[in-house]
Amino acid sequence: MDADGIAHNLQNKNDGFVKSRHSGLPVPGRQVKTGVQSIYNPLKRLDSGFRRNDENRAKKTFYEIIKNDLTVIPDNFNVKEANMRNNRGLMQVLFAVFFLTLCTNFAWSQQSLIQTIGNGEINWADQAIRATGSGAPNPDAPNIAAARLGAERAAKADALRNILETVKGVRIDSQTLVVNAMTQSDVIRTQVQGIVRGARTVNTRYLSDGAVEVTVEISMAGQLTQTVLPPGSFGTQPVPKAGSPVYTGVVFDSRGLDIRPAMSPKILDEEGREVYGSAFVSQEWATKYGIVGYVKDLDAAKKNDRVAANPYVVKAVKVSGPGSSDLVISNADAQGLKDMSKNLSFLEQCRVLVVVD
Repeated sequence: MDADGIAHNLQNKNDGFVKSRHSGLPVPGRQVKTGVQSIYNPLKRLDSGFRRNDENRAKKTFYEIIKNDLTVIPDNFNVKEANMRNNRGLMQVLFAVFFLTLCTNFAWSQQSLIQTIGNGEINWADQAIRATGSGAPNPDAPNIAAARLGAERAAKADALRNILETVKGVRIDSQTLVVNAMTQSDVIRTQVQGIVRGARTVNTRYLSDGAVEVTVEISMAGQLTQTVLPPGSFGTQPVPKAGSPVYTGVVFDSRGLDIRPAMSPKILDEEGREVYGSAFVSQEWATKYGIVGYVKDLDAAKKNDRVAANPYVVKAVKVSGPGSSDLVISNADAQGLKDMSKNLSFLEQCRVLVVVD
């Protein structure tokens, strides 16, 4: 049978196998089912569309084109063996896709530090607080536009309520949550509520039933840090600045210690003396970047712009404080951070990262 005959058989949906010149794999006909049949047919239709729209082939039909790209399978072609090969190939492709997806998700989760509180979450790696709210359309609304607008407003209000509850659960230090500070001070409570009302919308989803979901976000750095950390807590301890700096930042490795992230943790020596915390930093830098940053990978931390090119790496020995947010380092490492003969101005600039599990 020549190529014209093959094209005719394909066009009239007759049985038979063809082999693509491009892939070299057997391709099933209409009525013979194999493991790749469900994949091949949609691809064939898609390929048909691409070929028909090709400017160099605009006047040719799909079957006029495909007859030039197909060759006849020999008479001794083993259908069962081909099906087995195709099924094995399909399983290999599916496994590869699954493996790549798993790796991608794993890599993403490794770089994210998500703490869920109520209907919201804290991303400690991004220093961002997010929450989602939902709203249903009013069935008595005069039209669809009004119903959707009402659903959006309801979703935004719900999201703001949720993010307020999440903000209340943010840990300021090892002893205090934001809700504690709000309870103790009317000024802080009012300011926090104002920050929440100004949360920005980062995502809006319109569902098929007319409902709407809205996600809002606020940053822990900036106004929130300025509100919940008293100004008098910054810069009360001198930082060595003699000579040229040797290190450009510091990385505290707390893996295996089950630390709980906080906005203002302390680093202590074995005697309980503070070697880093809000007392050592500038309020300007702390407000802008946060007192510490959190990451999950030590190698990535060493290359992080926050600690620049040559960070001082310290292995923490244990956690401390009621909230398990403070770190304890050895006296020898602590002495290195208190050495007045070194330039440790990076401490004042909050160039500090904590590596967690």
